Amino acid sequence: MFDELNKPPVDPDPTPCIFVTGGAGYIGSNTVLEILLKKREINNSDWEVVVVDNLRNSNMASLVITQKLAQQKILAFHQVDLLDLTAVQTIFRLHPNVWAVIHFASLKSVAESCANPLLYYDINLKSALNVLSCANERITTNRNNRDFMFIFSSSACVYGDSLDHLEYDFRKGQMMGATEECLTKPKSPYGKTKQFTEDMIRDICKQYASLKTTPGSGDDGSGMMKAAILRYFNPVGAHSSGHLGEYNNQEPENLVPVVTRLVRRLRDAPGEFQGAVKIFGSDWPTPDGSAIRDYLHISDLAKSHVCALERLKTLKQPNEPTPTLTDPWNCLTFNIGCGEGKSVKEVVAMIEKVSGLKIPTVMSERRAGDIGIAISNPSKAFQELNWKTEKSFEDMCRDAWKFELSCTYQKTSLSKVANGMADEADGVGAYLKDRSGITDGADLAVAAAAELH
Repeated sequence: MFDELNKPPVDPDPTPCIFVTGGAGYIGSNTVLEILLKKREINNSDWEVVVVDNLRNSNMASLVITQKLAQQKILAFHQVDLLDLTAVQTIFRLHPNVWAVIHFASLKSVAESCANPLLYYDINLKSALNVLSCANERITTNRNNRDFMFIFSSSACVYGDSLDHLEYDFRKGQMMGATEECLTKPKSPYGKTKQFTEDMIRDICKQYASLKTTPGSGDDGSGMMKAAILRYFNPVGAHSSGHLGEYNNQEPENLVPVVTRLVRRLRDAPGEFQGAVKIFGSDWPTPDGSAIRDYLHISDLAKSHVCALERLKTLKQPNEPTPTLTDPWNCLTFNIGCGEGKSVKEVVAMIEKVSGLKIPTVMSERRAGDIGIAISNPSKAFQELNWKTEKSFEDMCRDAWKFELSCTYQKTSLSKVANGMADEADGVGAYLKDRSGITDGADLAVAAAAELH
């Protein structure tokens, strides 16, 4: 039942649902899981999920794993490129009662965006514009007075240079770092696409807020656009099962998967594989001289989207105007982080602890465009979203390592199982039994073949 994804409907499906663009990706699939778990918890069919993904940088297998972990089905999967406006319009037509979009889909490499900025401006901005255009059309054409929720996956990259000028207090337990009022000065084209998309969302929300409050404008029966902009700091780790994490078809760029992959290679080929973790800069203004980031567990991050949806559903226009620097009342911006920083050297030390292996390191020069410290002040999210981080730094590193082992083992062992080569002695059968509950050898082969494809 959970081994297959539901295909798109042929005729319009009236089921209320949430669109998750980029839902097969790292953050997207973990968020889909949390939505499905919420749906099961409250037994509310409004929380059905429709995933839209072109699979350019993701894997359909992550959605199958998501269904198995949640024991819930995704309503429909659309393999669609969001640059195709006609295709996006078709998805909205096939799901006329969609009431929310969580927009993850984008390219996300800072380095690649600097090398090819036009690619990032084209894909990230055009895809967001197409989804926003269709959402806007849905609101204006549906005369049911139902509000439409839009959650945008933004990034701490929007702060850019501003983070260099903050003063930090490294005493444990002190809330520190960037607030949402910190000026946005993105350094990279990637960060700029996030800021530009934020601005588009704010402008649309301002338009709706103005239409609903302008004297004489009347009520045409259309709903209100409500949006939440979530600025992530550094999501890491994987689901605690070890089976849902960041699938990298190419070499990873982010620190934690870089380190876990290196450690796994050193473990699998001791004496043959030569490598070391590069630490860029040893003279940053931090306690140990290496750069500091605000890491948060992917499961905690995923849950923030569920909290944001619930917040938007109850959001009401205030009786008195309470303007912020940039946001209208129907557009909320939140930092999503732990509010506590860890250095590169601390990350390496913790992965050494959870893996039980020594990790070689080498000092290198600072990279162009790098900043020394990036830490959030997430108190607004804690207070207004009723959200908090639950996983520890050790949990993040342990689950990342567990996923690295699981993902590697899956690729090698499932091939054996699919070809009827598994037995209990080599542990492959036990691996699949643990994942699926299947015990019969023939069924194991079928299940393995399905997962490999």
